[in-house]
Amino acid sequence: ISVCSVASRNDYCVAGTRDSEIYGFELNRDNIPQLLVQGHHENSLYALACHPRENIFATGGDDFSLRFWNADKMSIITFYWTPCVPLSPTPTIRSLAFSSNGNQIAVGYDNGYIEIYPTLLTGHEEPRVQPIHTIHDRTDRIQSLAFSPKDKYLAVGCADGNFDIYDIGNRFQNLRFRNHGNSLSVTNIDWTDDEKYVHYTGENKEAFIVKIPSFEIVSNAEKDNIRNWFTFTSLKHIEVRGIWNKFAETTNIVAIDGNRSEGVIAAGDEQGLIKLFRFSTERRGAHFKKYVGHSSRIADVRFLHDSSRLITIGSDDRTIIQWRFLLESDQIALVDARRLSAAPSSLQMGLDESMAADIPDETIEDVQMLQTAQFAGAYLDSDSEDSDSDLSGAEIDPDIEKEKHISYDRTLYREDYSKLKKTMKQNLPPGEKRKKQPDEGLTLDYVFGYRGYDCRDNVFCLKTGEIVYHVAALGIVLNTELNQQRFYNCHTDDILCLAVSPDLTLVATGQIGRDPPIHVWDPVKMETSSILKGEHYRGICSIGFSRNGKLLASVGLDDYLTIVIWNWKKGEKITSQRGHNEKIFCLRWNPHADDQFVTVGVKHIKFWTQAGGGMTSKQGVFGKTAGKQGKQNQMCVVFGKTADICITGGGDGAIYIWTHTSLTRVIQDAHKGPLYAIAAVQEKGYVTGGKDGKVILWDPEFKRIKTYELTNKNLAPDSRGVRLTQEPTPVRAVTLTRRIIVGTQGGDICEIEKDGRIRIPIQGHAEGELWGLSTNPKKYEICTVSDDKTVRIWSLKDRRMIRFKAFAKLLRTCEYSQSGKTIAVGTKDGQIMILNEADLSVIMTAEHRHREVSDIKFSPNDAYLAVGTHDNFLDIYNVEKRKRIFLQFSFYLKR
Repeated sequence: ISVCSVASRNDYCVAGTRDSEIYGFELNRDNIPQLLVQGHHENSLYALACHPRENIFATGGDDFSLRFWNADKMSIITFYWTPCVPLSPTPTIRSLAFSSNGNQIAVGYDNGYIEIYPTLLTGHEEPRVQPIHTIHDRTDRIQSLAFSPKDKYLAVGCADGNFDIYDIGNRFQNLRFRNHGNSLSVTNIDWTDDEKYVHYTGENKEAFIVKIPSFEIVSNAEKDNIRNWFTFTSLKHIEVRGIWNKFAETTNIVAIDGNRSEGVIAAGDEQGLIKLFRFSTERRGAHFKKYVGHSSRIADVRFLHDSSRLITIGSDDRTIIQWRFLLESDQIALVDARRLSAAPSSLQMGLDESMAADIPDETIEDVQMLQTAQFAGAYLDSDSEDSDSDLSGAEIDPDIEKEKHISYDRTLYREDYSKLKKTMKQNLPPGEKRKKQPDEGLTLDYVFGYRGYDCRDNVFCLKTGEIVYHVAALGIVLNTELNQQRFYNCHTDDILCLAVSPDLTLVATGQIGRDPPIHVWDPVKMETSSILKGEHYRGICSIGFSRNGKLLASVGLDDYLTIVIWNWKKGEKITSQRGHNEKIFCLRWNPHADDQFVTVGVKHIKFWTQAGGGMTSKQGVFGKTAGKQGKQNQMCVVFGKTADICITGGGDGAIYIWTHTSLTRVIQDAHKGPLYAIAAVQEKGYVTGGKDGKVILWDPEFKRIKTYELTNKNLAPDSRGVRLTQEPTPVRAVTLTRRIIVGTQGGDICEIEKDGRIRIPIQGHAEGELWGLSTNPKKYEICTVSDDKTVRIWSLKDRRMIRFKAFAKLLRTCEYSQSGKTIAVGTKDGQIMILNEADLSVIMTAEHRHREVSDIKFSPNDAYLAVGTHDNFLDIYNVEKRKRIFLQFSFYLKR
């Protein structure tokens, strides 16, 4: 035993070991240490199963031990080392399942091995137990196991996507089910109570239902008609749809257990939170309660057979937590009892009268609710970014909700490439050298596109009259009259924010990265003035120069949304501090003071002051001025005529005016939908832009002067862009000089003249990945398709988009025919279309596959079309007859 911690008091000593055990013994006595606490050790904990008839559960993980626990006594019953037959290397436990009668337990290992053990609920002397049966049909890890309700079958899910069903009565004979439509890890398995159907889920949360014993895969149209599920562990059952985010096809929940009898769903997420939803909940974005205990990703959650307790395990914290499940009446009684036992002043502990006077009423109510919830052992967050609870306020705009869930995490960052290159060089065979680089080279000529779908306040007009903006990893300066671009290309990943110094002589840009840098550069010479890094993680979402231009503030995308103030000329950090617990959308320095700035975001505004080597902040008080809706998302900010006045744009379309740190006026319905952009026009007033596609001029007192609409009917005849790709097109950035410059969510940059005419100097694809590219064999043109569901034709000679068409599906690949008269397009869900190149009308469609089209090619005479998809099929079509004439199953088809 290796001891790593010791403490003693009153002649009693406790010692903690590296095997996650705590021993206690009396000092000065010859006694045997008593084992007080046991747990798993070594790396991760993966597997959990609850006994179907007793309050007993089993766990397993990387420490090679199978452990049985008594939930009533809160102690271990027994454990034994696995597997029974020593293997090298020793496989770790990845999944567990009790039989429906509780007499057996199946153990799945990371090498594809399965052992069926008798359930031993008493102590034993042998370190290993002989299994009843062993199975070894797979070589990859066994991710999930499930006995059928009457113990007729055992279903097994493997990490390589294979799903096996074994006939238990026939000595676990493999019934040889095959599904070529899934190649990802099988994560959850559920049976119906009559054993006629089994439901399993792939790692990408794609669900399959198999009919037993015919092994037919149930169609999507039939899936929702099957409701008699014995268990609910898959995230794709219609009864648990409420765990998914309301406005986005995502969820950070990784494990659930639906309890039909108690009407509740227990869920565990990536951050280690336990959540309780009502069962059943078929509408997305259901209300829930959250509980804190784990410190890492939840591996599994399970109710005991009598629903008296919930058992949860954390993967990396290797912790087993037992929660007592309380009915609603029990919770109320518990809260009342604890309130009576606590002193009345305890609710305001640490909150004196002077402090309370500075806190708005609704904040005090939130504090009291939080403390009441803590009495009951709950963690409650009324303004949680992922909660749609009763306390969450007004309806959330879907675009704002989607933006809150955007993740900028990378599996591989650009800075990793140098390490990979070094590794590849070391792995070259002896004597072999890399090929010499070619003599030819490339020079950057022109870039289509502007990043507006997830960025804001990132288009500015320079002293020269040129426009500066960003897309991909490039800072771009555009001369709109000559349609010429200059490029700042020193970034290594996507730029997310851009700011211009008060004298318009410098530009600062921040990017995505493991250690993301900020570049300060000259927009005329396109030279770097300073690079700031070492303080942020994941990315930088907003930056801004101080009034004198000497300081720069930045907001990071780390978990704490850290704000850093820099002396950019010296390349030094002055100070840093946590920004907020919810997403920050915008940062703006006060143009009347060198030491003040404001940040706005999800239901908050903060006023910051830089003082010496630190900074302080005050939360904005919405108070009674906000009305019944209370706190609203704040999307953008600008300052008024004096240092104590600032104006923000709300997610509800209102304009909010703040004096010092208090809300003093609200202009309702300034826009329909979120107000994304606002700019001050010296002493003349303000200009705003919103999701409704309107740009509005206001006087200094916020009386409406003029409204411009971004619609195709207002396009000027000499506009380089032929038409707006969205109508109305949401405005994400706005600035005003001799004309209004607007950046849109659809990837367009527009110039608006005083008479309302619109010109579009830049256009590009909008949100999503851009995969499809093909060159016209007869013209100086290209075709592109992307996840924004549009097909676009570009003239390389005129440097502009000349045609586009929107479709209903995500598009992944495209190819011109040899004649250039038609274009073949493949979608993400396996459909193909052949379009007329002249007007992009649909000539033919075919839909034989359900996975994305990875490549598509016409034959040299245009008679045939070959289509490769991600489900490993190659299909060949006769274009003239519009029929499929050949198919072949192969390996993954890329090109």
